[in-house]
Order: sequence, then structure tokens, then C-alpha cells
Amino acid sequence: MVSCCGCTLETGAKIIGYVHLILSLMGLLMIGVILGTILTDDSLAKSDKQASLPTAIPPDERLFISHELSVAFAIFLPLAPAVVGVLSLFLLIGAKKKNSYLLLPWLIGVGLLIITYILFLLLFIFYYLYRGRLNNHFVSITIKTCVFTYCFVIVYSYFKELREERTEPIASIIASYITIVSLNEMQKVHHAHILDIALEMIVITVRVVQVIFSLILIVATYKGRSKYVCPWLVLSLLMVIVESIYLLMMGLELITGTLNKQIFSLSTHISITIYFILVVFSHYREMRLIESGAMDATVNFDSNKTKEPDP
Repeated sequence: MVSCCGCTLETGAKIIGYVHLILSLMGLLMIGVILGTILTDDSLAKSDKQASLPTAIPPDERLFISHELSVAFAIFLPLAPAVVGVLSLFLLIGAKKKNSYLLLPWLIGVGLLIITYILFLLLFIFYYLYRGRLNNHFVSITIKTCVFTYCFVIVYSYFKELREERTEPIASIIASYITIVSLNEMQKVHHAHILDIALEMIVITVRVVQVIFSLILIVATYKGRSKYVCPWLVLSLLMVIVESIYLLMMGLELITGTLNKQIFSLSTHISITIYFILVVFSHYREMRLIESGAMDATVNFDSNKTKEPDP
């Protein structure tokens, strides 16, 4: 994409930033209304999870039987634009100063938001298959997903424009550091089934091995050695596959009305890992191009040096 509705990408990014700031104010107002309604209703104090939910989601339109999922969804809807509004401050500053690093928080936040919206759409589809009716929020979430995706494409195109003819190895280093730090933040969860325990052990094993390759990635980034980046890419991809299978099993449990509290943290971790894979792979391609150009220059120099002069 080279333009936004006839405007430059920079102008489009600024417009998106200002619009999302306005949405953030609206989101904060909605949060106040929803939280006030929840706190003043006596039904939420009962232990019965089938109590009526005093939010925008009527009891007969809940995704499943789970009360916690309904509360999370009701709070997520207004909270999402509020978070995006805060990230839009970085977007506006980055567009003004033409600094691609300041665009990253917005890209990461909106990317996670789009993935979360897609997860909710999948839950709506499960709800339709389970109840035989489509949730009223399906259309609004679909529209929001399309709009945010279009905005993401515009800002990402502007991000690539700022990064053109520049190498930013610091992105790979940040990916390595966050990969290592994120392992310390994972919570220990007790499982009731042997299959869950086996899957968790596989995930832990992959993460431990990934720490080692993350250290190698840091060294490879400083030294400019592309071949040492491959182990991190392979291990990260394996971790995403294993965690995606585990996340799918958690999603299937929603059909029975069981909500695993780890589903949100795990989906966020998968999304961040996928983003870092794309970042590191882009830097890997840049290093390959640099190494290829240096090799061609060396070959041409040696051939000219050994070339015999014509008689």
C-alpha cells in the first residue's frame, strides 16, 4: 500500500492516531458505566454462575454457560479502544518524528487486538453451532475487525516506508530478551488430565531449549551471522504450533461451559511470539542479502585480481 484514500501514508497514520484517541475517551466512559452497573448489582455477589449479567450481553445471548467469559467479554469491548487510544499517542509521536520504533507499540497492540477479535468471532461461531443461533455482536465485531485490519495495513506500510534501506538488528535483540523474560512470567497451572500434563511438559521443554537459542540469536545479531538465527526461528515456530494445539483444546472446553483462565495469557503469548518470528525472519533476510552482496563483491575482486592481461 502506497497511499491512504488519496493521502500519504504519514497523513493516514496521523488520522488513525487522532481517531483512536477520540475512541479512547469514549471507551473510558463506557468502562465507567459498565463497572458501575456491575458493582451495584446484587446478583453478581451470588455463587450461582447462571445469575443475570447486568451488561450489554443479555443472559440468553452469552457465548456459553460460563459466567466468567461473559464478564470478560463485556469488559473487553470498551477496554480495547481505550488501550488502543493510549498506543495511538506513540503512533502520533512516531509519525511526527518519523521514528519507526515509536510505531511498534501501536502495531503490536492493534495486532493483538485484531487476533483477539478473531478469537471472539470463532467463539461466536462455536456458539452458533452449540445453540443454533448467531450472537447479535457478531456483525459489530466483524466490522471492527475489518476496520482495525485496514488501519493496521496503513500503519504497517508507513512503518516499512520509514525502515526502508535501514537495518534494525535491535528488533531481534529485543525479541530474544522478551522471549527469555516471558518464561519467568508464566504461571504454574495444575491439570486434571494426563494429556494436559503431557502437553504442558512439551511446552516447557520447548521453552527451555528456546532460551538457549535466544542467547545464540543475540550473539548472531551482534556478529551479523544469519545461519545462527535459524535455530531460534525453528524452535519458536515449534513452540507456536504446540501452544496453538493446547489453546485449541482450551477452546473446545468452552463448549461444556468450562473456562480455563490461562486461555487469555496463552493466546497473548502466541500472538507476541508470532510477531517476533516475523521480525526476526525479516532481519534474517536482511543479513542474508548483506552476506550475499559481500560474497559477490569478494568473488569479483578475486576474479579481477587473477585475470591475465591481454597480450
